[in-house]
Amino acid sequence: MLLQICAIIFHATRGEFAALPLNFILLPLVAFILWGRGKRAPSLEFYHEALL
Repeated sequence: MLLQICAIIFHATRGEFAALPLNFILLPLVAFILWGRGKRAPSLEFYHEALL
């Protein structure tokens, strides 16, 4: 998520406004994936650490 935000800032400062719509589309997708990995379907490592 941080990488997408940095990419938006990078492209905006260089005047590459044609690249920004893709970054704005990918940002919510990345947020959804992070939510899914953290809350909806955590990895098996999370369960293993919880059992210890």
